Amino acid sequence: MTKKEIIGQLSLLRPYVEEEGIQYLDNIQEWIMSIVEKDSSRDFDKLAEQMIQVYHEAGCKGKYPYAPNTHWTCSVQIISNRLQSPRINLASYSDEQIIEATKKYIDVPIKDYKRTLLYFIWKNDNNELKSDLLTYLDNNDSDDTNGSKVNWLYE
Repeated sequence: MTKKEIIGQLSLLRPYVEEEGIQYLDNIQEWIMSIVEKDSSRDFDKLAEQMIQVYHEAGCKGKYPYAPNTHWTCSVQIISNRLQSPRINLASYSDEQIIEATKKYIDVPIKDYKRTLLYFIWKNDNNELKSDLLTYLDNNDSDDTNGSKVNWLYE
């Protein structure tokens, strides 16, 4: 479901909510529209293709020897829709930052497992949003006390 479709669905709720609820719906619509406006110039299909390429290159280098039959990516459209989801807000990050975060995730030595690209972007785990992508983006410049980069996924 696109952000515009979500706004349309929220509009259908107006007759069924009281005055405070209408104000709440208006705030949600305003928030969603701010995301739509920020992201309208971004080519999510191109970004999805680049992220898929990063995953494919890693798979070709044998970084996933423990799961050779796993489908690590999905179609460009599915990944593009996941990137546009209202569950995460990527508007404050550039495409280059997102690709760099994806590369850093792929380059982390395997300790337990890696998420597929779909779940790297975000995953609903027991009604809790988990996004390794946002973790890598938010902690991109974090260092530990020795000055080396911290691996936020496994530390």
